[in-house]
Amino acid sequence: MIYPIHPVTIPQNKRKEINEKILYLIDTDLECNISRSDVFNAYTGDGGLHGLSSKDYVNYHEYSEAKKEIEIGQFFTPHQLCKLLVDCIRPNQSDLIADLTCGMGNFFNYLPNLSNVYGNEIDLKALKVAKYLYPQANLQCEDIRQYNPDVTFDVILGNPPFNLKWKVGKSDRSSQMYYCEKAHSLLKPGGLLALIVPLSFLSDEFIQAGDIKEMESRFDFIAQFSLAVDTFRDVGVDSFPTKIMFFRKKSEHLQAKQLETLQEEITISDSNAEMIFHCYIQPIMQEKTRLRAKLLYEGLQEAGGNDFLYKVTKLLYDIKRNPKLRDKHGRCAELVEKYLTQTKPDQMSYEEWQLKRLTKNKVLGQLNQTVRNQHIKEDHAIRLVKTNYGLRLKAYSHKTKLQLAKYEGAKQATFSDMVLHDHYPFENEQYRSLFKRKRASYLHQDQNYKEMLGDPEIDRYCDTYSLTKYEAQNGMLFELIQLNEQQRKDLRLLFQKQMGILNWQQGSGKTIAGMFWFKRLLNEQKIRNVFIVSAALAINLTWEPVLSDYREDFIKITSLKDIQAIKDGQIVIVTSDMLIKYQKQIRKYVRMQSQKVALLYDESDELTNYRSKRTRAALNCFRKVKYKLLTTGTTTRNNIVEIYPQLELLYNNSVNMICESQWLNKRDKDGNLEEVHNPFYMKPFPAYRGVEIFKQSFSPHKVTVFGVKKHNQDIYNVDSLIKLIDKTILTRKFKEIVGEDKYQTITHRINQNPNEIQVYQTIIEDFYEIVSRYYKNTGNDRKESMLRIIRQIQLLIKATSIPHLMKEYRGSEPPQKFNHIAEMVRSFANDKVAIGTVFRAAASAYHRFLADAFPDREIFLIDGEIAFGKRKQIIHAFEATDNGVLISTQQSLKSSVNIPSCNKIIIESMQWNIPKIEQYGRQMMSA
Repeated sequence: MIYPIHPVTIPQNKRKEINEKILYLIDTDLECNISRSDVFNAYTGDGGLHGLSSKDYVNYHEYSEAKKEIEIGQFFTPHQLCKLLVDCIRPNQSDLIADLTCGMGNFFNYLPNLSNVYGNEIDLKALKVAKYLYPQANLQCEDIRQYNPDVTFDVILGNPPFNLKWKVGKSDRSSQMYYCEKAHSLLKPGGLLALIVPLSFLSDEFIQAGDIKEMESRFDFIAQFSLAVDTFRDVGVDSFPTKIMFFRKKSEHLQAKQLETLQEEITISDSNAEMIFHCYIQPIMQEKTRLRAKLLYEGLQEAGGNDFLYKVTKLLYDIKRNPKLRDKHGRCAELVEKYLTQTKPDQMSYEEWQLKRLTKNKVLGQLNQTVRNQHIKEDHAIRLVKTNYGLRLKAYSHKTKLQLAKYEGAKQATFSDMVLHDHYPFENEQYRSLFKRKRASYLHQDQNYKEMLGDPEIDRYCDTYSLTKYEAQNGMLFELIQLNEQQRKDLRLLFQKQMGILNWQQGSGKTIAGMFWFKRLLNEQKIRNVFIVSAALAINLTWEPVLSDYREDFIKITSLKDIQAIKDGQIVIVTSDMLIKYQKQIRKYVRMQSQKVALLYDESDELTNYRSKRTRAALNCFRKVKYKLLTTGTTTRNNIVEIYPQLELLYNNSVNMICESQWLNKRDKDGNLEEVHNPFYMKPFPAYRGVEIFKQSFSPHKVTVFGVKKHNQDIYNVDSLIKLIDKTILTRKFKEIVGEDKYQTITHRINQNPNEIQVYQTIIEDFYEIVSRYYKNTGNDRKESMLRIIRQIQLLIKATSIPHLMKEYRGSEPPQKFNHIAEMVRSFANDKVAIGTVFRAAASAYHRFLADAFPDREIFLIDGEIAFGKRKQIIHAFEATDNGVLISTQQSLKSSVNIPSCNKIIIESMQWNIPKIEQYGRQMMSA
């Protein structure tokens, strides 16, 4: 210790005056009775001396921002706390140590070798005091973002500024996270980072999940301990929870560790420092010593990874020796000299300097570009070229660029504008045929299904073509499958377009219709492959058996080898999970086929969430393919916005999905709708932002009483939406396809017994007492508040299904619903019966109950834990019975799973919406 700690407290109203006197004595170098030890104990910095009042500002945020601007996060660490932190680490004489925001250098007083100490501070006043107290230390006055000591450190310790927003490059960063990022770049592998931070730092796994993940990618966590709330009282903060944290920079040679829970609060004492050192710091220091050779080599590799000067020297030499580039050497050398000598102008802000300054990458990029262009000869030509979105005139030399700048005709046009307005604006006829093809395709796709006329060739195909189904056991011809009149009528329309949505109600034959669709494309050799994508249930329980029964050449994607084994003309079936996993490889394959594949996405209502992984994977792989058909029993489940991902998958933000809404509907801060001009009026819905434009065009959200955004059934710009739907979706009810009602829905009302009613009342009245029995606390109060109402609703739903399995149920008899369903099963003595539940526990309970009630009937159980192969076996065994009972969760048999021999369906518990219930089975009876 260089200076002793005096146990004195400086009054808050005297701090500013004493600070100014100390700075005056240092600046004037006056000799007086004050010693360096007095300066060490008396100077307290600007923290808490802003002199502002919250009453002078409109709100607390403005007051807080003004305060931060004056204080710049400067609160000097109390001397005893600095001593505690250094005592916990115990650095040795040879360690290089840094404090990146050192203030007056309070930590330096306890370090063993000041010549190995580096400090940086942006406040000139604090730095003057630090240089006065520690003249041997290596100190700089820099913004931390510009600090570059040209060495790497064994230890970085400090008290970083907190919750300041800093501009780093083009992005905003919090000051505390940037401090850790900077420390990581300056530490040696295995180096130690010791911080004093607010208690809230990295403490919330919900709100700060990104910061925690970033820290875990850079550092191994060692330990953390909370401190007393009045630790910073002497520097103007009466009560503020803080903690000390220790991290180690990751290394390939050191065992990784993750962030753990906070340890108990500790007091500032030698015994606690001794405990922390021996329990946490000493073991990692010993491990570092043991692996010092490997860590040294790793550090040398990091330091030598950017051989900038070597690369620059080599490139300049290549430019100078090349006769074609020699005249450019002087300009390139000047660029390098400018980089090496550049300094930030005093009047320029750091943020602006970050954008304008030369960087190593910019210099190397320009030098490499000069070398790459050595064989390029200027072509004095202007040509019409095709881009991803349209056509444009391109100049190939400086001379022709000047000519093009003066050109008064059309210079560029998007395909959307050209096709929509039927206008080709260029004199060059090179791409007129492409324009005509796009225009013809658009006119075909833009037709309303209700106004379309027939095509003789397509009519003949639909009337004569049939599919051949074979017996699974002996391979003999079983039956010829043809379409009925209504199915043929819809497919005649569908075949005239390259893409569409077949919205037939469950049980209407979407699987067979899809096969007719892609078989025609394969027979006419318009495509090289067919990709069938759907949920795992539909792929495993419907498409795989169907394609096998019809002797189709198909391959199922389960590994990378399967993708490599795909042959021309083959049907490829893939689950949405496998599509997510192998989307990069599948996308590459589709591109290699020049997008000449057909996509059949079955149960496309699975794509209702635009940001879900399955939606992003489908768009990533198939948005550009030539032919697309989406099949579903319901295009949306809750609101019209859910249809947008399907439209984008079909039309790929092309001229076929024009936004015809002149005004967008947005809600102001009071929740009222206001109309604003639509910048995309008569343009395609844009990629990425399109879903928001779609919402604001047709179904703007409203904020509920719970503060959650909600879309309702109110529709705006109806005519524009109807036009988009009528040209895209073919919708049929089940009875329209079949021609008559094949099933009826009967609702049974059941009275609860007294014990069931008591459970229901307990959930409503005493929810706060029982919630911990069913749900684990997340540890986040804000998250708990949001989940509370949802959890209560979920428990109420559960109480209507299996109340006897809940701890609040006092009786011994089963619920009334169990008895009623047993009576229904008894009344269907000669029929197969399927019972669908929402909860797995309910499915198991009904299985036990009905097995006891009907020992002479076969009772089957399927839930989400049973593998697909086993589910097939259970379904086949169920179909082979005369009066079996199949109990399952509705989720385990929802997508495209039909059991034609079963015509008695009992839905034990309602799901959130009718479409989800309909997905469970084709025939339904509600109980």
